[in-house]
Amino acid sequence: MTDLITINNRLMNPLFNTINDFVSFADEVEGKRSLRTAFKDEGDHYSLILEVAGFSKSDLNLSITPEKEVKLKGNVETKHYKNSIDKTLSTPVDANTSKTQAKLEHGVLLISIPKVEKAKNSKVKIT
Repeated sequence: MTDLITINNRLMNPLFNTINDFVSFADEVEGKRSLRTAFKDEGDHYSLILEVAGFSKSDLNLSITPEKEVKLKGNVETKHYKNSIDKTLSTPVDANTSKTQAKLEHGVLLISIPKVEKAKNSKVKIT
């Protein structure tokens, strides 16, 4: 019911607030849902936040490719609802993807990717 109210409100307002509103609306009409993401540099690690409402841990498959790409796939289907995700995101070259951690909380997938430790100068004794 909430989705119908949202669509009705958008139809009644022919001028959308932003182009994102229009794209989001078009996705809803086509039966697709945009996957909202945020990527942040947190200093010692990167945070990747993905909105995955309606998915449980068992519905999602998160993997890292040898090219340091984060791949998220998922599928959920109930009697009244069907949704799927197939998203690939590249990470920066200094991302240590082998130590990636992920947590699902309240429809939001939180992914933490540490950065590679930078090499430090060291003294070499000449003999």
